[in-house]
Amino acid sequence: MMKKIIITTVISLLGIMSSLYAQQFEQHKHEFSIYGGAGASTLTYKTNIGDRYIRMGGLFGLGYGYFFNPQWGLNTGVEFASYNSRYQMKALEDNYSAIDIDNNMFEFRSLANHYKERHSANFIQIPLMVQFQPQPDILNYFVALGIKMGIPIKGKYKSSVDLFNAGYYEYEDYTYYDHFMGFGDYDDIKSNGTWDFKPSFLLSAELGYKWKLNNQMSLYTGLYYDLSLNTINKDKSGDRPTNLVAYNSENPTNYAVNSVIYSPYTQNDIGQPIIEKIRPTAMGIKVKLTLGKDPFQKKLPPDDVPCFPKPSDVGKEVVIEVEPEPEPEPPVEEVIEPIPTQKFVLIYAVDKEDNTLFPIDLNVKNLVQVNEIIRPTEDGKGGYLAELTLNDSYEIDISKVGYTYSVTQFLAQPTDEIEIIRALLEELTTDTKMVFDNISFDTNSAQLHEDSYEELSRIVRLMKDNPALRLEISAHTDDVGADDFNLRLSERRAKSVTDYLISQGVPAASLTPKGYGKTQPIVPNTSAENRAKNRRVELKIIE
Repeated sequence: MMKKIIITTVISLLGIMSSLYAQQFEQHKHEFSIYGGAGASTLTYKTNIGDRYIRMGGLFGLGYGYFFNPQWGLNTGVEFASYNSRYQMKALEDNYSAIDIDNNMFEFRSLANHYKERHSANFIQIPLMVQFQPQPDILNYFVALGIKMGIPIKGKYKSSVDLFNAGYYEYEDYTYYDHFMGFGDYDDIKSNGTWDFKPSFLLSAELGYKWKLNNQMSLYTGLYYDLSLNTINKDKSGDRPTNLVAYNSENPTNYAVNSVIYSPYTQNDIGQPIIEKIRPTAMGIKVKLTLGKDPFQKKLPPDDVPCFPKPSDVGKEVVIEVEPEPEPEPPVEEVIEPIPTQKFVLIYAVDKEDNTLFPIDLNVKNLVQVNEIIRPTEDGKGGYLAELTLNDSYEIDISKVGYTYSVTQFLAQPTDEIEIIRALLEELTTDTKMVFDNISFDTNSAQLHEDSYEELSRIVRLMKDNPALRLEISAHTDDVGADDFNLRLSERRAKSVTDYLISQGVPAASLTPKGYGKTQPIVPNTSAENRAKNRRVELKIIE
């Protein structure tokens, strides 16, 4: 008998759903709604000790939707939302100084076992959602995306814990464990209170199906997901309780058990919050009942369409005039302009001190097509004109005997004008410095990276072009690590660069390695970017 009832009910429900689906859907410009939702509506947070568990919650609201056309609409309204969670930890030990009722100082020792706490946070939320429903007269599913602003109403917590308390008096060198002045075992201590939180801003999404009930009413069913974009717990650093279990000297057995939201714990002599970064999050099922107003009018074919006779013409002879097709126009020849493949750049160098032009040694290398040969030509005014392949990357190496050198990376992008590359070269005199941030080493090591050798080869060329130079090779570190270690590390790195230059034919007598550790930063060591700048190698001309 029960089996027949179940089968009959299922068949009836399928029949009702089929009839609803078969009805032609009519979208209204305005929709007024009442809705509710339920599911895993919880508070998520990071736990530094203990565990968090999801609890159920939900929402209830009134809404309004305005549709620009049968496919697109904008929904808003006001809703009440409840978020709940449960926290649990096995044990937490806490020690701190306290004063008893006789004004004696002692160390209060508390062990909280089987701690449980429930949290709830209620909001008034204002949604703003964009809704899309493709071909609403055929497929009635919908998707909505948007944001919600949550206005705080009230937060509550309830907790229970088993306490074992003791008091150590240093002047007596004795620890009290028995039931005395709040010491001893206390089981199932319950506490409750409120907690403050900030407004929330949530990213919201909905997906579901829209059922037609009659000409005006529809039923939305589907899934919703809300994710907070910000944390809601307030920083209570000024008035936050300092301990989970607070000792009350006036009434020692009346313990104030504070919420884990506000209470820190100590690990390795460092205090940190028990929980932090609280966010409301919800995922569940939502049902919405809507009342529509002002339906969109369906477009009907006009009366004068030739292929459909008017009702008044039934029985009469209908003559359909067919206009002759126009003669095709002659094809228009498309003029295709040639696409440029080359780019010209003008390269020159000037003295850094007096801004005068002078001839240079110039080497232009294609980093993409390594076999391409580029031969710049002099423009008669002290510059050099180079023809480059569009969209290729180049390395432009400029040098002159008696001066520093310049290396530029250049991407040959299409432009209407000739681009100019201007290099400033400094004369090599005593105390001239060259700073290199592309000579790098392994961490805490003097082993050179492979990508350092290209720059070092240029220094070898500089020394061979200017054999009378005497250089100090100085290495510098950032402020991370001990001073002695950084000094020794910089000395080893300076020697590593010197040894490599000597191995490439630079006379040892012209090189003096020197390590300065962290003593000569060029920028403050306040960020990772600045520290990278301070880890460098410099060349200083000493003769």
